[in-house]
Amino acid sequence: GYAQNDVVGTWNAPVQLEIDGVHGVVLPNGKVLYLPHREDPETGMTLSAVFDPDNPAGVNYVPAARNYFCGGHSMLADGRVLFNGGDYNALSSSGYFDYQTETWTIVANTNQPRWYPSTIQLGDGSIWTFGGQNSPAEVETNDPTVEFYNPTNNTWTMAGGQGIPGQYFEAYNRLHLMPDGRIFQSGHIPDTYLYDPIARTWEFVDTTNYGLARGDGASVRLQDGRIMLIGGHQEGSDGFTVPTPTAEVIDLSQANPSWQNAASMQRGRAFLNAVLLPDGNVFVIGGDQEEDVIPEVYNPTTNSWTNMAAHTIVRGYHSTAL
Repeated sequence: GYAQNDVVGTWNAPVQLEIDGVHGVVLPNGKVLYLPHREDPETGMTLSAVFDPDNPAGVNYVPAARNYFCGGHSMLADGRVLFNGGDYNALSSSGYFDYQTETWTIVANTNQPRWYPSTIQLGDGSIWTFGGQNSPAEVETNDPTVEFYNPTNNTWTMAGGQGIPGQYFEAYNRLHLMPDGRIFQSGHIPDTYLYDPIARTWEFVDTTNYGLARGDGASVRLQDGRIMLIGGHQEGSDGFTVPTPTAEVIDLSQANPSWQNAASMQRGRAFLNAVLLPDGNVFVIGGDQEEDVIPEVYNPTTNSWTNMAAHTIVRGYHSTAL
């Protein structure tokens, strides 16, 4: 038989970085790029960190092009990582990180300032950014527009056409590129849509079974192509509701796609991270409850969740898992 560690895994001792890794990207060379949530108060500089899992002590700290806290990011075909928007004041700035030279380069500004935009790469190499807030944090004006970046000629172009429909959620629309080139939007709101980047139109697909916003939940595309929604909560005038443990999936290859309930997690989670593993299972970690130190793994074949080894530090708001 297997030892228990082979079933639930083990954690190494925590590694202390000089920044909080709010944004994290796995680079083509296996290193990880981290960005913090604000500038250093003493220097006014935003430091990014290049972390090597094979050499945890050898972290390279590189001044970032801008403070892209709560901006969007997506990897270009050549491995560069494009960031746009962010900061508390909604930036128009965009820039990319070159993993080969470990340097930053500022590129063209977006047409709209954006805070909390969602950014996704299409098959032609263009980068599309959706929604966000186009005003400082204390104002929070939502933006229903879409624009795209051409890395060849370094230009951002407004998509025009139909804006993000209905009761859109301004912060981090959950986007997935589908095989036919359309983009599936799966939250945070209950209504879900497909976006056609050629026609610049939105098509309603279905309303989730949960029927409420899954704020600060997670969305994952499974290996079989289905989209899975996990956890979340709602935000009201008196704070957040209790996180839900529920999950559901949708198969967009069906003639009439509809959300189907999946097994619920063993605990409710919001501010969680969900990672698709090489074996097709989904690793879920973190949340905003003090007891959320026990990760879970979802098996799509058996539609079941399994507790994993506990970690030592609560990983909640602004945590990252890769």
